[in-house]
Amino acid sequence: MNTVSKGDAFEEKSHQLIESAIQKGELGILPSAAKLFKKKGYFSQKRGENIIFDLTIEVWLPNAETYAYLWIIECKSYSSRVPVNDVEEFESKIRQVAGLNVKGVLITDSTFQSGAFSVARANGMMLIETNAEGYNIVLQRIDRRISLLPDVNTPRNERSFEIDITGKMQLFFLNLFVPDNEKVYGLQHLTPVRIQELANNLLIEYEPAELQKCMPLDLDRFMDFLSKKFGLQLNTSTSLGLDVNFNRILGNIDLEEKVIYIEPNIVDTPRFAFVLAHEIGHFILHSNLKINQQTYQNFEDSSFDTSIGRYRLVNPKQWIEWQANVFASMLLMPENSIRVRLISYQMHIGINHNRGFIFRDNQPVNRRDYATYCYVFSALFWRKQKLNNLSS
Repeated sequence: MNTVSKGDAFEEKSHQLIESAIQKGELGILPSAAKLFKKKGYFSQKRGENIIFDLTIEVWLPNAETYAYLWIIECKSYSSRVPVNDVEEFESKIRQVAGLNVKGVLITDSTFQSGAFSVARANGMMLIETNAEGYNIVLQRIDRRISLLPDVNTPRNERSFEIDITGKMQLFFLNLFVPDNEKVYGLQHLTPVRIQELANNLLIEYEPAELQKCMPLDLDRFMDFLSKKFGLQLNTSTSLGLDVNFNRILGNIDLEEKVIYIEPNIVDTPRFAFVLAHEIGHFILHSNLKINQQTYQNFEDSSFDTSIGRYRLVNPKQWIEWQANVFASMLLMPENSIRVRLISYQMHIGINHNRGFIFRDNQPVNRRDYATYCYVFSALFWRKQKLNNLSS
């Protein structure tokens, strides 16, 4: 098979897989909202004519005059690594036709040069390497969100159908080239607002006045509630060993058997509450999730990106763990409860402004208040440590 035929065959394979996935609703939106095109042209003002792309996916909102989101996909079937020049050329073409909601994707059955990776990263592109064994999303950037709600006047905190389009498409492409027994099914890209709603609903069901108490959650009673409601059990007697990076495993959950395992060494330590709440988060959010365990372990953990000021979530494992962390935070420290306690504390130490908030900026009054918080908190901490030492 010559180079042209090989490239055409790879492009056709990609087209068929994407078209099939769209019809099955695997993009996270209605198939009627996604339109797939092969060799469609998009007008370039610079050239004065259309630029033709291998594949494009247009996402359309109801009754819209133009697409709300555009994915431009180029397929590269090479015997060597994809060079940086190809990525730069693709990026230049995208810029000539791009609006605000355009995403570039390069798919290859080879690999990418390091320079190609750098250019793609700088321009927010997705790179996918495929092979006989499956896939590898080597670069993904999630930083755009649009709402698919037809009623744009709906308050943001009520948009239960708000979708992170890039996250959905990432999962879509992740599943595109992998065998069925390794695909990820059932992962929802939940917003913090939605996760907080789920945590609050659980707390209210456990104890209707729980959110008004503004007191620490009684974990023993809460686990009794989960045991009666779901049959969820807690095991703190089994050592969990080390993970593949030789770090001690602090907790995990067997969703099928409904058992949470916590490393015995952290029981009765400050770490216990969050690890337990994290595993409860997995149970509440991910019980319907289907994913091959080996595939899951092969994903990299997330890392904090200082350029955007948050953790970059680029694969299902990172989404899953982030969601469990957010759930644990919302369960142990509900926003309204923390705000009430903060206001009470501010009144106690004589801070009569910015009630319910702590600001740390360059304003003298806020810097003074922040110093007061730090002083009082540290004094309370050392007092507690001293009492603990005396009691022991």
